[in-house]
Amino acid sequence: MKSQLILFSFLTIAITISLSTSVAGGGHHHDEWKPIHDLKEEHVKKIAEFAVKEHNKEEKEHLKLEEVVKGEYKKARRHKSKYRLVLAAKDEKKEKSIEEEHKKDSKHYAAVVVEKSKNDQHRLHLISFKPVK
Repeated sequence: MKSQLILFSFLTIAITISLSTSVAGGGHHHDEWKPIHDLKEEHVKKIAEFAVKEHNKEEKEHLKLEEVVKGEYKKARRHKSKYRLVLAAKDEKKEKSIEEEHKKDSKHYAAVVVEKSKNDQHRLHLISFKPVK
């Protein structure tokens, strides 16, 4: 009887710890990148436009977003999400020769953006923006 009581107590504690860890956001599901299925969704577009705008500000460039090519996201914490996007953008100020007019002049860029949400306010922060080779 005593061994059954000890086993029951141990199992109860183990289940309680397991449940509290997953509810508190400590579970492993937060570490997984998940594909963004609707790349044309308004929220995704706003994040992509933010990334291009911030990059232009930081690097004094004149890129214009054409489309989101690929995207992934993950919940980093309770009020924080990360987005990895591959964007097609072109340089608006680049002077082109006649031959270049006929070429596709958009390039792909990889952007990482963090979104913090609190009290219905969303703040975005550009982590990186690099050309894809």
